[in-house]
Amino acid sequence: MAKQSFGETLREIREKSGISMRGLAESVDMDPAYLSRLENSKSGIPKPETVEKLAQGLCDQQNLDTRQCDHLKRQLLVEAGHLLDQEELIDDLSERFADRLRTEGLPEANIDEALAKVSLATMRAVLLGKENLEIDLLWNYAPGQIAARKESSEEVHILSESNHVDLFSNEIEADTARPTASEYLDRHANEFTSRRREHRMMSKRERPRTIQAGRDAQININKSMTKDQEKQLRLIAKLIENLLEEK
Repeated sequence: MAKQSFGETLREIREKSGISMRGLAESVDMDPAYLSRLENSKSGIPKPETVEKLAQGLCDQQNLDTRQCDHLKRQLLVEAGHLLDQEELIDDLSERFADRLRTEGLPEANIDEALAKVSLATMRAVLLGKENLEIDLLWNYAPGQIAARKESSEEVHILSESNHVDLFSNEIEADTARPTASEYLDRHANEFTSRRREHRMMSKRERPRTIQAGRDAQININKSMTKDQEKQLRLIAKLIENLLEEK
């Protein structure tokens, strides 16, 4: 399949956003006829400042925030062949990787630290699908599991002030201790409090639930749960499973 031209990419973004050609042209003070030629690849590639102007118009029409707008500008600059400066290419790769981390659920507070620790080669491999990206809570791993992954040549990073472990780098930091079950419950007690509004919205006919905690234990719940409560209970189930496996 042939690669899209700059004009085709611009038209696709505009149409998906529900923006008319005339509306975009007017918002950036551009001749609609020129924009039409541009989208139909009947005009040469525009200068970087023109690309940025069009991108800003698309941002304004969609009320995009700064991060989303920067991403759109980079996308159009890449398609136009203007992102050739090494620093710009590195910034583009980093931002694409940051977007992938956000998609995988990594907290925004940890994004910058992850970008500082992960090599550009690994970022590229992950984005190209050549390397797996795994982000999980640290205490979901039994003692020795992380070390074993490192020994098998997997790359690991443990982010500071976070309960996540990102399995894509070869650096393991000192504090890898999991909390005890009581510590976990104390730390997250407020997340198990009843939310009346959410409970009222749930079906009264919802059946009791059982969450398996490995082969030797299970958690029985005889009332409705919010999604957050179910998520926390599944984490506890995993913690119980790990504790029962310890000798």
